[in-house]
Parts: sequence; structure tokens; C-alpha cells
Amino acid sequence: MQKKRFYNALKGRDIYKIIYGVDIDGILHNKQKTMTRMKFPEFLIDLMIDLNQCIREGFAEETTTTVKDITGKDAISFEQFVQNNKGAWL
Repeated sequence: MQKKRFYNALKGRDIYKIIYGVDIDGILHNKQKTMTRMKFPEFLIDLMIDLNQCIREGFAEETTTTVKDITGKDAISFEQFVQNNKGAWL
């Protein structure tokens, strides 16, 4: 039996906008310089750039039924998760 696949992925800029209410398209134009200035290790900068590329190419778009399979409950949206947990990081 093949599992259903759901596609409801959020992009990083969508996540940032949900959490902070700011559109960051203009801010993200030079990530490597920003991470270097913030003293990120070079291996981590490379990893983040590669991860971003994978996301842009759609490799992270699949949403599975894992939450429901494990907990028996439907997954909530990221927006709902942020609203429920905003106090933990803001």
C-alpha cells in the first residue's frame, strides 16, 4: 500500500514572515557575506548554502504523514505552531 504524499512546504522567507511579520526578500541577497561577518565557520556557511539550494530545487517540499502515524493526531500548520510557541523564542 502506497502512502499519500502531501505538498504544503514553506520557504524560509515564508517562515521568517510568519514569525516576525517581515518580508525579507531584499535582506537575503548576500547570505555568504552576512554569515562570514557573523563569524560562522566556513563549513557551516557551505552547508547552509547547499541546504538553501536543495530547498530552492524542491527537495524539501514533501510533507509526510509521520506526525499522524506516530501521534494519532493531525499535524498543525506552521502558522499555528508559531502562534502556540512564540513566547519560547521571542
